Amino acid sequence: MNRLFKLFGRCFFICAVACVLWANSIYAEAPHLINYQGKLTDSEGTAVSDGTYEITFRIYDALSEGNFLWEEVQTVTVEKGLFNVLLGGVNDLDLPFDTGYWLGIKVGDDSEMAPRQRITSVGYAIRAETADTAVNATTADSAADADTVDGFDANSTPTADSILVADSQGKLPASALKSYDSGWFYLSTRQSATKVHNLGTTKLIVVLYFATDTNGSNMSIVHTEYSTGGGAVGTQICDVTLTTFSVRAGLRKVATVMKTDGGDIAYDNGYFRVVAIALE
Repeated sequence: MNRLFKLFGRCFFICAVACVLWANSIYAEAPHLINYQGKLTDSEGTAVSDGTYEITFRIYDALSEGNFLWEEVQTVTVEKGLFNVLLGGVNDLDLPFDTGYWLGIKVGDDSEMAPRQRITSVGYAIRAETADTAVNATTADSAADADTVDGFDANSTPTADSILVADSQGKLPASALKSYDSGWFYLSTRQSATKVHNLGTTKLIVVLYFATDTNGSNMSIVHTEYSTGGGAVGTQICDVTLTTFSVRAGLRKVATVMKTDGGDIAYDNGYFRVVAIALE
């Protein structure tokens, strides 16, 4: 959208596409400066003559009308229509940047251009000096005045219950999880087995494995099956307590293993293994 204004009896406009607002990292803390770049052309789209122009920059809290919050006047050098200024270089840009702001611009004695330009979010990097919250901050030099960090008391000194050392492959030791492994045990049809664990909870992820020998040959995960006449024909964990797993084999077969070619093989005996991880 073109913004028209008169300058020394001639008509100019500033291209909206040239409005680029961003914060420069000049100081260790967030600087109270905003870089503004623009281009001045005549009504034909030709860049104005090289020279200096007096441009007034104002910040408001609304697109139109609203409250006038800040102003500075700069003598700007224009070359091939292009210019660049640092807002806040003349008058301190001491706004909190905690709400929406709009930039008004006038050149020379002309009236202020309309509509005003919204200051984009990068200008609000200034606000990061006094961030309200920082739940997922990557780095922080200090947090002297923070009361809490992600819900934890920032004034307390945490203590470690234990230190876990990863192995050479970067994996945590088995002690980091409460887990149980029954090892392989034999069942044939109609048989049952009770396995004792020390997890102390029934909130578990439990998997029952089947294999044709204790080496884990033809291993698969067991799924309970039912015959058309009713009754389980596979093997399942039929009861879980704080300390035990009860495993019962089916009436006619203990497991059916799917082959890679799509067929299946039914077994009337085999080896089973209960593996569990506690969720609390």
